[in-house]
Amino acid sequence: MKKIALLLTLIFTFTLLSTSFASAEDVTIRVVVNGRKINFPDAQPFVDAQGRTQVPSRFIAEALGASTTWNAKEQKASFELEKNKLVLTIGQSKYQLNGGTYRMDTVAIVKNARTYVPARYVARAFGAEVKWDKAVRTVYIQTNTTGEVTPAPELVPEGGTTKKYGGISFNDVTDVDQYGRITQEKSIEFLQKLASQITFVKENGKYVIKCTYPKLPSGYEWSVGITVETGVEGDNWSGDIWSKQSHIPLTGSFTRDVPFVKNAKDVESYRLVLAIDVIDRSKLAGEQTYLGLFTVTKASDGYKYVAFVPEIGPDQKFKDFNYSRMFQW
Repeated sequence: MKKIALLLTLIFTFTLLSTSFASAEDVTIRVVVNGRKINFPDAQPFVDAQGRTQVPSRFIAEALGASTTWNAKEQKASFELEKNKLVLTIGQSKYQLNGGTYRMDTVAIVKNARTYVPARYVARAFGAEVKWDKAVRTVYIQTNTTGEVTPAPELVPEGGTTKKYGGISFNDVTDVDQYGRITQEKSIEFLQKLASQITFVKENGKYVIKCTYPKLPSGYEWSVGITVETGVEGDNWSGDIWSKQSHIPLTGSFTRDVPFVKNAKDVESYRLVLAIDVIDRSKLAGEQTYLGLFTVTKASDGYKYVAFVPEIGPDQKFKDFNYSRMFQW
């Protein structure tokens, strides 16, 4: 109950703040290490397509107290601090930490003759905590003040088994983070598939919401929140609401009547919040059960907004989303 209540609260918040999010993207990204803002005199950080903050390698190394070297022939950036060594290769998601091979959800790049590296992975490799504040476009990094460095690789080593679920390839090792959650990139694939299976249609003279759930890998479950409002009435549907009228199953398929809608013209807005939860919460260590929310909003003023809202980084918007396929009333 609390999970979906949170999801529904978030979608209202996202709708209200979406305009401010768009304008916030023009704000310069800041990186703060141990309370001190890093100055980037000639090469500014930016957020890449995977929602990761990319920073010039030399500046992040200096801020963390690490040394860095660049191998132009092999296109490798190396960082060393205490007994720990991190090696990133330009254009490759694989990276090496203390001899082990791991995989990122992004890559280091060369831009305008400068080497950029994902701040999160470099900082965590040396045991630092990393937080992203979307409202002020700031990455906060707190190093380990005890003097002991405990590397925290973002993802588990390579390997695992790849299977297909409704046409979507999923590897049970490389497509999962250290908390057991489906990675951001793979979550978007599954959530877009789910969104394509939800429709608002008219059957036998009744306005209904229909869904056939796509397959998910074992160990995961869907979270779905749906809101419909007219000028005088509204209702929410979710898997965590157990009233007969507002409950929806989260497996198989469902068809739910919307009895307060008598005419499609009466509908002022609808909202959907979709997520993938990890069932085994023993590894979460206080983290959310999902890495992001897929939201679909059509507001009373005609404003439309579809985006994947990640745990860290900017919203990934889907301007070509097919509203007419979903909303057929």
